[in-house]
Amino acid sequence: MITENSLELLEFNKLLGIISDLASSDASRKSVLGILPLNKREDIEERFGQINEIRTMSQEGSPLALSLFPDITQLLLKIRPEGAVLDSRELSDFIPVLTIAFAISLQIKERDDLPFLKELTACLTGHQDILKILERTIDREGNILDTASLVLSQLRRQIRSLEGRIRKKLEAMVRDERLSAFLQDDFITQRSGRWVIPVRMDIKGACIRHCA
Repeated sequence: MITENSLELLEFNKLLGIISDLASSDASRKSVLGILPLNKREDIEERFGQINEIRTMSQEGSPLALSLFPDITQLLLKIRPEGAVLDSRELSDFIPVLTIAFAISLQIKERDDLPFLKELTACLTGHQDILKILERTIDREGNILDTASLVLSQLRRQIRSLEGRIRKKLEAMVRDERLSAFLQDDFITQRSGRWVIPVRMDIKGACIRHCA
């Protein structure tokens, strides 16, 4: 077994640091930094086989379907207790992870010349059934989509329709010549979810009496 002193002489940790900078996630980076030299011949041969197959795919112009993805380690720990739940923002972190997992599993499954990678990814599915539900209900920023449910879609459509009528009513008010003298500008805005008409500061009291 190689000693810690030998690893230091070989600058093994420095090499791992360089490689970890190319990782696709914080979890991958931590995993790379924790690598230790293999001791068993069969483990070394297996690792070489995996690396050679990955290189072959890259040389053929079809590298592994990897891209940046978030570290979901803490989320997996959080959801482990029975009855635990994640909010939509936390759930959205699973979308890129499952997407990549599904893409890689499909990519390897279609090949007959990658025995080492096939064994490595044998249990990798990407849980497409879960992925489809997530993609239908939330976007990658964690916003809940209209397609999450029929009731939600109907309610949001009603809200948009009502907001449209309110806006038209307010636009008509700011164009009203009887009120224009009291307004600072002829546009309306939203602040903290409320519609706002810009009233001139110097005549707010007069506006209130007039409107009363």
